[in-house]
Amino acid sequence: MEDIKILIADDHPNFRKALKCVLGFEDGLKVVGESDSNQDALKKMTALLPDVILADLEDEGVDGIRLAEEIKEISPSTAIIIVTADDNSALRERAAKIGVSAYILKEDIVDDLLPAIRQTKIFSNVDC
Repeated sequence: MEDIKILIADDHPNFRKALKCVLGFEDGLKVVGESDSNQDALKKMTALLPDVILADLEDEGVDGIRLAEEIKEISPSTAIIIVTADDNSALRERAAKIGVSAYILKEDIVDDLLPAIRQTKIFSNVDC
């Protein structure tokens, strides 16, 4: 089975480094790039062709919801996982409507991130 390719977008370098480190220990996952902004992630995604983008909801340039909208227009099969500290039900609902695969709170990331990433691969292999 092919590795799940991941692009990490977050403005906190230590958070990106921690995610990259944790994901690097997981079989079947490969971090193909990282970005300090969602805008930069949008530029990099066409060259890196990630299966999953971990996007920060709070970004000064392009917020995670807008990034997801743009990515779904360019590459509908790319999964977007919003990672945030903002537990906002309206944003969760909006994210779900545009096809975000998961909306994960940073406080729950230890329990929720790996299953969410692996779930995207399961659903990408389903031909409906």
